[in-house]
Amino acid sequence: QALADEQKDSQRAWEGSGAVMAPMLGNHDVGRFVSDVRGDALWSPRTNPPAQPEEDKPYDLLRLGFTFLLSQPGAPVIYYGDELGLAGATDPDNRRDMPEFAGLAANRLAVLSHVRKLGQARRCSWALRRGGTETLLVNENLLVSLRDANDGLPAIMVLNRAAVERDVNVELPADLTLSAEANFVDLFGAEVQFDAPSRMMSLRVGPRASALILAEGRCASVGEE
Repeated sequence: QALADEQKDSQRAWEGSGAVMAPMLGNHDVGRFVSDVRGDALWSPRTNPPAQPEEDKPYDLLRLGFTFLLSQPGAPVIYYGDELGLAGATDPDNRRDMPEFAGLAANRLAVLSHVRKLGQARRCSWALRRGGTETLLVNENLLVSLRDANDGLPAIMVLNRAAVERDVNVELPADLTLSAEANFVDLFGAEVQFDAPSRMMSLRVGPRASALILAEGRCASVGEE
């Protein structure tokens, strides 16, 4: 709920300015995402630099963050190393050397694969790049939002922050235009059920996982190049 509220406040703040905003998860002035969500000390970069997390949870949350980031309006920014879950405290520890891909843990490579898919889908989907944003469902651990560019091929983002899987049922707006060619597919492979007469969409999302449902099937079938 707090994330959805902040998103709306931010949109109102720059509405009508003509500015292209640059949302980001991290930058060179703050501690690294995985170290922050893990609860590591971030203010002692020289004396107590955080270790690279081994457990999955920080990387699961990082993938959630990237699904949100690359589903937002504007020009999303990826600070180098975040796509690999690089650890670090504040400056200068947040400027560690970029690691080699070979030999990285599976949970870090999973983040890289996730980001590649999101980037390719964003390049393919006009709704993700230029569409308006509307919150369809929000509670303590679940956020579902719509991106729509009025071309009949919207995108729906689902974030499940809970540590358990969730069945998500959401009704698409009655005034949402859908192309006759619309074919809803989740970028990450969840099975999506859509009943056109009732406009109800249903899917199951795993623990600390996300879905990015695209009406243009080819955009959800992109590679990772």
